[in-house]
Amino acid sequence: MIISNVFRIIQGHQITDEQIYNSSLKTQKIPIITGGNKIKGYWDEAIVQNKDLPCISYPTKANAGEAYIQTSIFDANNTAVMILKEEWKNKVLLEWFILKLPNIFLQVQTSKEGVSYLNKQIVEDFEIKIPSIESQKKEIKIYERLINKKREFGKIKSKIDKIRESHLFIDSFGESTTSLNVVLKHISRNDSLSEEGIYNRSQKLQDGLNINVFSGSFKKVYGITPLESSIHHIINKPCLQVITRGKAGRIKFRKKGNYATNTNSMLMIIKDEYIEQNKIKEDKEILILKFLQIYLEPLFQEYTSSADLAVFPLTKVIPNILIPNITNFDKIKDIVLKYDQLNAYEEISENITTKLNNMLRKELISEIIA
Repeated sequence: MIISNVFRIIQGHQITDEQIYNSSLKTQKIPIITGGNKIKGYWDEAIVQNKDLPCISYPTKANAGEAYIQTSIFDANNTAVMILKEEWKNKVLLEWFILKLPNIFLQVQTSKEGVSYLNKQIVEDFEIKIPSIESQKKEIKIYERLINKKREFGKIKSKIDKIRESHLFIDSFGESTTSLNVVLKHISRNDSLSEEGIYNRSQKLQDGLNINVFSGSFKKVYGITPLESSIHHIINKPCLQVITRGKAGRIKFRKKGNYATNTNSMLMIIKDEYIEQNKIKEDKEILILKFLQIYLEPLFQEYTSSADLAVFPLTKVIPNILIPNITNFDKIKDIVLKYDQLNAYEEISENITTKLNNMLRKELISEIIA
């Protein structure tokens, strides 16, 4: 059965601030619901009548699976309305249907002028099975248990993030400090390593020395390019990748490898002279970099949040940062191990959350308990 057999959908409209202002002298005040179920303002028009209530509203732009039950009259800005048809009012629980909608929206979402947009016709034509009221009630209970579990793991992740960002384990260092640019140096970005630039170079890939290219993400390698003298790169060294655009200021340790970045990231490595002067072996080099990832990321994040910047100015920031004395390797090792444990807990939490999301997306929740 298609959704339009069960619901009447009103696409809603766009209401400007000027329209709201011009109606502000009128006495009747009806809320204007916008994205995220927020109230944009009030005026004297409504998209529904009392006989249509309760009904469902959902944002039509940039919808991330949101849907809300409305119990009083309202108007809708960039928000669609689903009104249950009379013959289905005793056959469909709205509380059940809004739990199904995120999965439906995920499948029908289309792009309109570069904005994620929920097209009315495609939503109307979506096929859905309507079980009995008793089955709907059972599914609601299962969904709610899954959602509550997901919230619990979300809270765990928030606590882990707060611990990681608080320098909880680092504040025990003494007052002795070192300038960051004494220890680290940056490897410049490569504007030429765009998607097109990597593709053009990929024709020359051979069994010889190749370079992994990172961009503005930690999830995967952006591309692979053959070694060229014109590319800023590192060979067979561990490093820190710093995102400079988008999620600017984020840092990730990268194990020993051959790396370069495009315009969205930069690399930082320990200076050769610092390694030689302090007789640092590879295991301690890795420890120092992992520690500096822990120490620097909150500082970089604070810097980016306090400045309105399109690009994180890593080369200007490095000379102005003082770091703790990093010659106490026992203390550094202890801190790195504790943060590794946090990361392991976070990974477990994220894996469970992913499984919960997959269960919530199942078309028939009964498959979960079959």
